[in-house]
Amino acid sequence: MTKKIKNFTAGTPKGRPATSVVLRARLSYVHLDTPWAGAEGNTPKYSVSAIIPKEDVETVGAVRKAIDAALTEGVAKCWKGKRPNPKASSFKYPLKDGDEERPDDPAYAGAWFFGANSSSQPALVDRLKHPVGPEAFYSGCWGLISVNFFPFAQGSNGVSAGLNSVLKWADDDALGGNRDGAHDFDDFDTEPDEEELEDL
Repeated sequence: MTKKIKNFTAGTPKGRPATSVVLRARLSYVHLDTPWAGAEGNTPKYSVSAIIPKEDVETVGAVRKAIDAALTEGVAKCWKGKRPNPKASSFKYPLKDGDEERPDDPAYAGAWFFGANSSSQPALVDRLKHPVGPEAFYSGCWGLISVNFFPFAQGSNGVSAGLNSVLKWADDDALGGNRDGAHDFDDFDTEPDEEELEDL
């Protein structure tokens, strides 16, 4: 991670089920402007990948607690009274180890991550909780995300994350390239003289 970010305590919002959690994460694979399928045959959805530093044990713990609540819910709703083994290779457990799953991607080093998506565009706000456009978000920025974990039994058993809303928390280095292309020209004198200004 390239910046030290002010502390934030993850947790379940008041009045929401235990499967819900609001957490701070670095965002990657940001698709908040238009739905994205990811692969041919998939249903396009709005989505983000949430990257959580392993050192942020409180946030990781809050996420695991919400996932566990979804597992308990799934016993009654999806899995006919039986609790599947979340460590089984056939079980789709949402929280993944970046060091194991993305060993060649430095953005995921020393971090946990999970994907969250929604069929409808999630609410997008800034630190003052004012609405903002999707252009405010990019792969590499930090956000607070409100998600709801839910069980499923379609082809395989697992837990997935529904994306409710995203708050822009802080800027950071863009992942996969420069966010601001103007910085490419920092080492060059490009300022026009007075005569050139008249022609611009």
